[in-house]
Amino acid sequence: RQLHLDGLTLAEELGLWPKVAYELCELGCLALETGDVHQADHFHQRARQLAAEQSYRPIEQRSEIGLAISARHTGRFTVAEQHLRRWLAWNQQVRWEDGTATVLTELGFLSEQRGDATGALRHHLGGFRAAQRSGEPRVTARSLDGLAGACALNGWHKDAAHLLGAAARVRQAVGAPLPGL
Repeated sequence: RQLHLDGLTLAEELGLWPKVAYELCELGCLALETGDVHQADHFHQRARQLAAEQSYRPIEQRSEIGLAISARHTGRFTVAEQHLRRWLAWNQQVRWEDGTATVLTELGFLSEQRGDATGALRHHLGGFRAAQRSGEPRVTARSLDGLAGACALNGWHKDAAHLLGAAARVRQAVGAPLPGL
């Protein structure tokens, strides 16, 4: 956290606005991982606004996904879905598989929380396919977590356990711990 605060201060002093947006987004993600939704929203809102002003779409998207996760965690499902839907078409249009996988996986988690087993499975399968195309292990592991949740919601508990094991192996292979999100 302190490294990102220092980076934010330095980037602001130098007027490196894309870097400021990045550091704000990182601080928002860290706040989410510690459960401070209010602080996460504060950082993500600032990051989103600045990224939009700078036409820095990847950080604009990432900060809005952070806002969606906060909304989902606080039961504001419609707000979460609005944040996510905005980015699905853009990711597919620019063929950014990491982004597509992330958005579909988050939509799957949202469907799970709503108790929509069919929607959860559809979104998580789409997220997994996009993650496989991206080749990004952390995105793949998160999509496997999502698929496990969809399987559990559908009553396929043995499949869910296997998928969680696969996600753990992917994370272990790249040294990426389970996120607190």
